[in-house]
Amino acid sequence: MKTVKEKLDENLNYLTLGASDALQVLDRVGELLKDWQLVEKPVIPKFVADYIEHYKNNETLYYAMNFISRLDKDFSGNSKMIEWWNQNNDELFAKAWLYGYEVEKPKDKKYLVKLRVLGESYKYYYYDAKGEFSSNHHAFAYTKRELAEIADGAFFKISQQTVFTENENLYWDWDDELKTFVRQNELIELVEVED
Repeated sequence: MKTVKEKLDENLNYLTLGASDALQVLDRVGELLKDWQLVEKPVIPKFVADYIEHYKNNETLYYAMNFISRLDKDFSGNSKMIEWWNQNNDELFAKAWLYGYEVEKPKDKKYLVKLRVLGESYKYYYYDAKGEFSSNHHAFAYTKRELAEIADGAFFKISQQTVFTENENLYWDWDDELKTFVRQNELIELVEVED
């Protein structure tokens, strides 16, 4: 890959620079810069960004990539990094190291809706994609916002209010994920699903 200076030198060396050529030079430089594409910063997960920042100050790109490729899945919590690396992300990692990166925006957490049947101590039913409770574990995962739209918030409600009277506040809890007050049906349990 040629540098901007090399491309400009290659394409402008035929010009004799004089005062009258200034506009011609500027036009040619403008054309070259339009064609020259800046490398876009890759988008990577936060755990990859943390890894890069940890190693970049003290190690080389070669060392960091070699270290990742030799990691064992059981090696102190690196399973996400190994899984990501094994999806042929070595080139993406190198670009992030060399050109900088953007961190992926976190996805909304997803939850299974679990209903405990009264009188049956260990039997649970899960809400499936058909909108029915089933014990066959074909459950569907929902975000909290999606749950609030099902059956007018029968499972989960998100408050539009920010101020409550003392009696109203008994039914609402603060949710750090949504940054608002919520109310969950007491007959269900939300079970977080890992991506």
